[in-house]
Amino acid sequence: MPRDSSTGATPANRPKATSEKTSAFYFRGPDKSLNLQAQNLQIFEQIAKGIDDRTWEHHLRAGHYSRWFRDVIKDEELAREANQIEVDAGLDVQESRRLIVDAINRRYTAPARGG
Repeated sequence: MPRDSSTGATPANRPKATSEKTSAFYFRGPDKSLNLQAQNLQIFEQIAKGIDDRTWEHHLRAGHYSRWFRDVIKDEELAREANQIEVDAGLDVQESRRLIVDAINRRYTAPARGG
Protein backbone atom coordinates (compact mmCIF):
# COMPACT_ATOMS: atom_id res chain seq x y z
CA MET A 1 0.00 0.00 0.00
CA PRO A 2 1.49 3.41 -0.93
CA ARG A 3 2.49 5.75 1.86
CA ASP A 4 2.30 9.50 2.03
CA SER A 5 5.95 10.53 2.38
CA SER A 6 5.12 13.67 4.35
CA THR A 7 3.03 11.95 7.00
CA GLY A 8 3.97 8.31 6.87
CA ALA A 9 0.28 7.48 6.75
CA THR A 10 -1.37 4.98 4.49
CA PRO A 11 -4.74 5.94 3.05
CA ALA A 12 -6.42 3.57 5.53
CA ASN A 13 -4.93 5.14 8.66
CA ARG A 14 -4.98 8.84 7.85
CA PRO A 15 -7.07 10.86 10.29
CA LYS A 16 -10.47 11.50 8.76
CA ALA A 17 -11.34 14.68 10.62
CA THR A 18 -9.81 16.83 13.30
CA SER A 19 -12.70 16.06 15.65
CA GLU A 20 -11.85 12.35 15.72
CA LYS A 21 -9.64 10.88 18.42
CA THR A 22 -6.04 11.70 17.62
CA SER A 23 -3.43 9.06 17.05
CA ALA A 24 -0.51 11.43 17.56
CA PHE A 25 2.63 10.63 19.50
CA TYR A 26 2.97 12.67 22.67
CA PHE A 27 6.42 13.48 23.99
CA ARG A 28 5.65 13.83 27.69
CA GLY A 29 8.81 12.67 29.43
CA PRO A 30 9.32 10.85 32.72
CA ASP A 31 7.72 13.60 34.81
CA LYS A 32 4.89 14.22 32.34
CA SER A 33 6.00 17.85 32.33
CA LEU A 34 5.78 18.12 28.53
CA ASN A 35 2.93 17.62 26.10
CA LEU A 36 4.48 17.91 22.64
CA GLN A 37 2.25 16.39 19.98
CA ALA A 38 3.57 14.81 16.78
CA GLN A 39 0.64 14.18 14.43
CA ASN A 40 2.82 12.49 11.82
CA LEU A 41 6.36 11.30 11.15
CA GLN A 42 7.50 14.66 9.82
CA ILE A 43 6.55 16.42 13.04
CA PHE A 44 7.84 13.47 15.09
CA GLU A 45 11.25 13.91 13.49
CA GLN A 46 11.29 17.67 14.12
CA ILE A 47 10.43 17.23 17.79
CA ALA A 48 12.80 14.26 18.17
CA LYS A 49 15.72 16.36 16.99
CA GLY A 50 15.03 19.06 19.59
CA ILE A 51 13.67 17.21 22.61
CA ASP A 52 15.82 16.93 25.72
CA ASP A 53 17.80 13.73 26.23
CA ARG A 54 15.91 12.67 29.36
CA THR A 55 12.54 12.79 27.59
CA TRP A 56 13.91 11.00 24.52
CA GLU A 57 15.41 8.23 26.63
CA HIS A 58 12.24 7.83 28.73
CA HIS A 59 10.19 7.01 25.63
CA LEU A 60 13.02 5.01 24.06
CA ARG A 61 13.50 2.63 27.00
CA ALA A 62 9.73 2.23 27.44
CA GLY A 63 9.37 1.06 23.83
CA HIS A 64 6.96 3.87 22.99
CA TYR A 65 8.48 4.65 19.58
CA SER A 66 8.23 1.14 18.15
CA ARG A 67 4.72 0.77 19.57
CA TRP A 68 3.58 3.99 17.85
CA PHE A 69 5.21 3.01 14.55
CA ARG A 70 3.50 -0.41 14.71
CA ASP A 71 0.08 0.54 16.08
CA VAL A 72 -0.51 3.98 14.57
CA ILE A 73 1.80 4.41 11.58
CA LYS A 74 1.16 0.74 10.67
CA ASP A 75 4.76 0.16 9.65
CA GLU A 76 5.93 -3.16 11.08
CA GLU A 77 9.41 -2.89 9.54
CA LEU A 78 10.03 0.53 11.05
CA ALA A 79 8.68 -0.73 14.37
CA ARG A 80 11.07 -3.70 14.33
CA GLU A 81 14.04 -1.49 13.53
CA ALA A 82 13.08 0.99 16.27
CA ASN A 83 12.64 -1.85 18.76
CA GLN A 84 16.16 -3.09 18.07
CA ILE A 85 17.42 0.41 18.86
CA GLU A 86 15.22 0.69 21.96
CA VAL A 87 16.62 -2.49 23.53
CA ASP A 88 20.28 -1.80 22.69
CA ALA A 89 21.63 -0.63 26.05
CA GLY A 90 25.02 0.05 24.42
CA LEU A 91 23.70 3.00 22.44
CA ASP A 92 23.87 6.46 23.94
CA VAL A 93 20.90 8.79 23.68
CA GLN A 94 22.23 10.80 20.75
CA GLU A 95 23.08 7.71 18.70
CA SER A 96 19.67 6.13 19.36
CA ARG A 97 17.97 9.34 18.25
CA ARG A 98 20.07 9.52 15.09
CA LEU A 99 19.38 5.88 14.23
CA ILE A 100 15.60 6.23 14.62
CA VAL A 101 15.49 9.46 12.60
CA ASP A 102 17.65 7.80 9.91
CA ALA A 103 15.27 4.80 9.82
CA ILE A 104 12.31 7.13 9.26
CA ASN A 105 14.14 9.04 6.54
CA ARG A 106 15.18 5.87 4.70
CA ARG A 107 11.57 4.77 4.53
CA TYR A 108 9.74 8.05 3.98
CA THR A 109 12.04 10.57 2.29
CA ALA A 110 11.68 10.68 -1.46
CA PRO A 111 14.93 10.27 -3.39
CA ALA A 112 16.37 13.44 -4.88
CA ARG A 113 15.57 13.95 -8.53
CA GLY A 114 18.41 14.54 -10.95
CA GLY A 115 18.34 17.67 -13.03
